[in-house]
Amino acid sequence: MRGWLAHVNILLSTLMGGISGSAASDAAMDCRMTAPEMIKRGYSKRFTATIPPGIGLILFGFVGSVSIGRLFAGGIMPGILMCIIMMFTAWIISAKRGYGHSREKRATFKEFTTSFFDNIWALIFPVILIVGIRFGFFTPSEAGAFAVIYAVVIGKFVYKELTNDKIIEALRQTAADNGMIMLIIICSSIFGHVIIINQAPQAIATALVSITTNPVLLVFIIVVFLVIAGMFMEPTVNTLLLTLIFLPIVKSVGVDPVHFGLIMMTTITMGSFTPPVGVVIYTVCALLDCPLKDYLKESLSFLVSVLVLMALMIIFPQIVLFLPNLVYGK
Repeated sequence: MRGWLAHVNILLSTLMGGISGSAASDAAMDCRMTAPEMIKRGYSKRFTATIPPGIGLILFGFVGSVSIGRLFAGGIMPGILMCIIMMFTAWIISAKRGYGHSREKRATFKEFTTSFFDNIWALIFPVILIVGIRFGFFTPSEAGAFAVIYAVVIGKFVYKELTNDKIIEALRQTAADNGMIMLIIICSSIFGHVIIINQAPQAIATALVSITTNPVLLVFIIVVFLVIAGMFMEPTVNTLLLTLIFLPIVKSVGVDPVHFGLIMMTTITMGSFTPPVGVVIYTVCALLDCPLKDYLKESLSFLVSVLVLMALMIIFPQIVLFLPNLVYGK
């Protein structure tokens, strides 16, 4: 496929979305794992930086008293569709710019199976992680510590590629990356705190919802507001602050809370990728040494793709509600 490494990046981000709840952490991981190879093979830094990666759903469900199980089930179809739309966008851009293939011929079945078994210890890790959390062997926070220990043991004693020098370098990069990300979060939190003190979100939200009682139009208006709010406040703050404002209003006009929750959290998470307070964009731009203006220019195609998906989610609620209703009943 054209732009094969971009597709690998998107698929990796999609899979990590089911394991990690932090978009900033996933984006930083992608920058360290796939971005160097993409740049080495001719992909521009600004294109590499724009390829994106559940904690928000848990917050929304807790604050709004909405079934977290239904929210997670409802997120599966939109997540798959977002992956497909992102890959389609990346394919168009790659074809236009001539970002090439990884190889001239498709991998044979023998090559595939050999590669699969060579990497089996890495591939079964997500399974171990999900099973361990699901059956109570460790909490999600403890799973992070387990992941580090697992990686060290497998890398050093199974694959025997993780030398002491590489461990020291990994620790150095981790300290630098975490320090940079925390500084960005601190600055964005200060900015959001000032806005909250002045009660700007409450005033604007009240004005918006007084415009119409049509469910579809009302959700579209709220999404526009959330897009703007996401530019100035951190996603967690937006979730805690705005869920209790908007959820009762949309429920009163007949919008399913699970449907609205997925739309709201998709919109709020997108705020991490938009300036001026976008934690993810500053993280990836800093790690890749990519100018912010180049990122903003390149990101428009992908942001439009996400907005198209959100419009489909609003107009066709069954995209979100099909699986929750199938699993849990209407």
